[in-house]
Amino acid sequence: MTTSVNNKLMVFVDFNEDTKRVMQLANDVELMSMNALLANKNSSAESGFSAVADQLRDFSLEVIERAKTLTAEFSNIILYLASERNLIRRDRILYETKRTSATASKAIDGAAAAVKIKLRDAGSKFEATMNRAAWLIEYIDRQCLIGGGLSRVGKIEATYGGSLEPMLFQIAKDVGLIILQIFNITSELKDKVKVYLT
Repeated sequence: MTTSVNNKLMVFVDFNEDTKRVMQLANDVELMSMNALLANKNSSAESGFSAVADQLRDFSLEVIERAKTLTAEFSNIILYLASERNLIRRDRILYETKRTSATASKAIDGAAAAVKIKLRDAGSKFEATMNRAAWLIEYIDRQCLIGGGLSRVGKIEATYGGSLEPMLFQIAKDVGLIILQIFNITSELKDKVKVYLT
C-alpha cells in the first residue's frame, strides 16, 4: 500500500511540474503581448492589434493565476499523500505491535482507530482537492480556446499594422503556438487526473 502511495506522490509531483510549465508558457504570452503593445504604441500606424495584444495579456494573466492556484492544489495533494504514507506506516506498526504484545491491546486499538479516522479524513481532503484541481484544469483548457481565437484575430489585425505587420504577425503566430502547447499540457493533465476522480 505504501508503494502505491509513493507512486501517487511521484505522479502528483509530475502534475505540479506540468502546471509550472503552463505558468512559464503563459508568462511568455504576456511578454510577447507587452512587446506588441509597446511596438504598436511607438508606431505611427494605428492598428487594432493593440486591443488583441491587451486581451492576450489578460488571457495570460488569468492562466497564470489559475495555474498558481492549481499548483497550490497539487501541493496540498502531495502533502495529503505524504501524510497518508506516514499514517499507513503507523497503522502497520500498531498492527505488528498488537500482534506481538497481548498486554497493550486496548491502547493500541485506540491508537489504530485514531489512525484510521485520520486516513479517512485525508482521503476526503484528497477527493475534494482533486475535484477543485480538475475544475481548474478545465477552466485553463477553455481559456486556451479563447486565447487561440485571439491569436487568429491577431494575425488578421497584423495585416493593418503597416511597417510592423511582419513583427505583429510573427508575434500572433508564436502566441498561437504557445497557447497550443498550454492546451496540449492541460488536455493531457485532464486525462491523467480523471484516473483519480471518483
